[in-house]
Amino acid sequence: MLADHQRVAGGNPSVIPTPAGPVPEKLFEGSNADFQRIMSMLNSKENKAEAIAFIEQQVRPDYDWSDKEGDVAAFIAHISQLYEA
Repeated sequence: MLADHQRVAGGNPSVIPTPAGPVPEKLFEGSNADFQRIMSMLNSKENKAEAIAFIEQQVRPDYDWSDKEGDVAAFIAHISQLYEA
């Protein structure tokens, strides 16, 4: 399993490390099952653009993140860094 500080360059990681902090409580209405399902789906994304598009188009509409933009930005930044060299 990858450590949180490791980055995966050029493609999807075999396991996306969990971002620090209480992400399920803040962004997924306390549902660890939803969070794990989303993380599992993110594992199948081939690149950063595909991962971000998935979050923006498939995940965001299912949750009220209107007052959580800072948390959303941190979550997307964490996922994005995994695809950067």
